[in-house]
Amino acid sequence: MSAAEVSGAAAAHPREAAALPALERPRGVLGASWRLLRSEMRLILGRRRNQAGLVVLAAVPALIAIAIRIEGPG
Repeated sequence: MSAAEVSGAAAAHPREAAALPALERPRGVLGASWRLLRSEMRLILGRRRNQAGLVVLAAVPALIAIAIRIEGPG
């Protein structure tokens, strides 16, 4: 087996690369922006304190709705 055959076998097949979804192979500035956004969201949502903060923020409207229901117009 020659060196060209080995390097050709190791390279990804063009049809396999084309089969990937567009988001899997971003290009240019837009692709870099998506990678940066995905990376930052992973950092933010991966921290326990941020998750707790999101739970608290989501609970505030629910608590207000419950208080309004209990105190009702009666």
